[in-house]
Amino acid sequence: MRQTLSGHSLDIDSLLTLPNNQLASSSWDTSIRIWNTTTGRHVRTLSGHTDKVYALVLLKNGFLASCSQDCTIRVWNYREGRLVRSITDYNWIFVLAVLDNGELASGGADTPIKIWNPNDGSLVRILNGHYNYILSLVVLPNNRLASGSKDATIRIWDTTNGLLKHTLIGHTDEVLSICLLPNGHLVSSSKDTTIKIWAKKNTDDWELERNLTEHTDTVMSLAYLQNGNLISGSFVGTFKIWKLKKD
Repeated sequence: MRQTLSGHSLDIDSLLTLPNNQLASSSWDTSIRIWNTTTGRHVRTLSGHTDKVYALVLLKNGFLASCSQDCTIRVWNYREGRLVRSITDYNWIFVLAVLDNGELASGGADTPIKIWNPNDGSLVRILNGHYNYILSLVVLPNNRLASGSKDATIRIWDTTNGLLKHTLIGHTDEVLSICLLPNGHLVSSSKDTTIKIWAKKNTDDWELERNLTEHTDTVMSLAYLQNGNLISGSFVGTFKIWKLKKD
């Protein structure tokens, strides 16, 4: 272990790498902390949220956006430690994704996905189609957005007009994480203990290609590794590394 960064008092829910060897962390203690990863030094704390902070993203303009159980999205100039803007919704917000045009998608403890203009806080568009909480978002090429939900489905959206383009059905419980592979395929993980790989046939046509069933508990998170493998983390604290490419 190289170093330990200590400062949060409750669970850490999100980490985000920043330019200049910095790291942002968000916590159930309501704070966001900025760290220097070279020295391990705590640079500053961003305070303003009043409940658990679930997710962090870096906006196209270089500002940091956070979402919280306090029903707000907050935009920060993290270099100066200054709150730029607060966007208020009416329910808990769990996930954020930055679209290619700079707009900000959010999902949470209600069924719509909302797209915001982070520069003025205005609501641009609402995507309706899920029947339960939104738990994961990932941006796809061609102005598409994939969302995973507690309703056990993954939905593909056209973000330019809000239209639902495809629904991926296969999981039997909530979809907690979605990962985009370099070949354009999607990987999803679920409370049903499985990982599914969805093959992209064209812009709006997907089919189930592989079903990975070696986990025995909820699969919480996914990440694609630089060596071409996939790593998954489960609720019981185990990681599994999957070889995606065939010899």
